[in-house]
Amino acid sequence: MWMNCPASITKAEGRTRPSSRFAKEGTAAHSISEMLLAGKTPPGKITIEGSEFIVGIPMLDALKPYIETVEAIRAMCGKVMLEQTVTLGNLDARRDWGYAPDYVRAMWLMLQQDEGDDYVVATGITHSVGDLVDFVVQRLDSAGVTELIR
Repeated sequence: MWMNCPASITKAEGRTRPSSRFAKEGTAAHSISEMLLAGKTPPGKITIEGSEFIVGIPMLDALKPYIETVEAIRAMCGKVMLEQTVTLGNLDARRDWGYAPDYVRAMWLMLQQDEGDDYVVATGITHSVGDLVDFVVQRLDSAGVTELIR
């Protein structure tokens, strides 16, 4: 919801690490906004990293324009909001797109060794970002999607 905000990224990953009172207050505002947008009533105060913030009229008034904007966009667009374009960068970049559970198993096996060592974990097969896009577009069976990709 709070796009392009590093604090919301760390919050989404479950790791709030604010470095100042202002960052803590921003994280509190994120939490309160999420509650309000989910139709929940926020508590009278919220604690972020040991700092308490009163959820009173001043904070709710400060969040009101954001909440109203998100609700207006939801009303116009429905629940799902889609980007008009997707910018991917270099479609020729090649990567080893392995299967995550295989990599997790490899990491677990490394940890079972008596001594540490250097390991290369890979499938040995690379695909370009463009290959991945083609795969997704075929699966979605979406006409005109490739025109939206830059």
